[in-house]
Amino acid sequence: MVDVPYLLLDVFTQTQFEGNPLAVVIDPPPLTDGQMANIAREFNLSETIFLGGVGGGRWTTRIFTPAHELPFAGHPTVGGTMASLTGRAQPSPDLTAPTVVLVEGAGDVPVGIVPTGQDCTRPSKRRGRRPSTLPIDRAQATAVLNAVGLEPSDVC
Repeated sequence: MVDVPYLLLDVFTQTQFEGNPLAVVIDPPPLTDGQMANIAREFNLSETIFLGGVGGGRWTTRIFTPAHELPFAGHPTVGGTMASLTGRAQPSPDLTAPTVVLVEGAGDVPVGIVPTGQDCTRPSKRRGRRPSTLPIDRAQATAVLNAVGLEPSDVC
């Protein structure tokens, strides 16, 4: 059996077990399409994103529902970007770069990073079955929200 590291994120919320749940499989070992589909079915969430760092702020992605693969989806794009910015995925992106690029089935999705220097909110995350919080600074959270046309007041 192969270990497959993952995070469970609650996207668009500050409160654990609220918001839109997302499984982020981080830097997985080589997996077949069928294995990824089985993992997504096991999580049984609306979407599961498989995120692999390729360097230079670029991340390969595969997005699966329990039923099929998607070429693009919004909340996995936001959650995958947040996972890449928190340093939980390896290699960590260069946070001085103006964008993170998620290489999705629909094509490259550049997500603009606009540091604001404000203090932090804490998106909720779960690793395995142990609840905890994942600290990120407000600049990172705001940058991701701004990239998809939201303000912190829209979700926090």
